This record gives sequence, C-alpha cells and structure tokens, in this order.
Amino acid sequence: AYIHVAAAAPDDADEVKALLDAWYRQHARVVFEACLAEAIERHRRHGLRCERLRLQAMKTRWGSYTASGTILLNPALIMAPRACIE
Repeated sequence: AYIHVAAAAPDDADEVKALLDAWYRQHARVVFEACLAEAIERHRRHGLRCERLRLQAMKTRWGSYTASGTILLNPALIMAPRACIE
C-alpha cells in the first residue's frame, strides 16, 4: 500500500512528515472514537467511562487511562491492525 503526499515543497522532508503525521492523527481520531464508542457500550455494565479522548505521542505506551476518565491513545496505534486498536 502507498500513500501519496501532495506537498508544496515535496523535497522538504519536514513538510512531508508534518503532512503525513497530520493525516495519521486525523484518521486515528475517527477510528479511535468509533472503537471507543463500541467498547463503552459493550462494557457499560463494568462502569467503563470516557470523559475525554486525547491523542498523545508516547515513546513506550500505546495508551493509558487516567483517574479523571481521560483515555490517552498514541496516534501511531492507527498503524496496527484493528484488533489491536480494539
């Protein structure tokens, strides 16, 4: 699979990386929100709640859950199979 990146300066690696990162982040938010809605519904009886979903690049984690109900997910997780995201 290939991703075609159209950039004003295609030889500028930083610009291409920024565009690609922005696309992955946008795509991740859509997929993660859908998966999260399904998971919350499926596990509602266990008290699973999500006050907020936040995307955050992390070096050593795919995600975490805070005491205040915020779910943090690494946008790089979008590159994993859907089963891993779920």
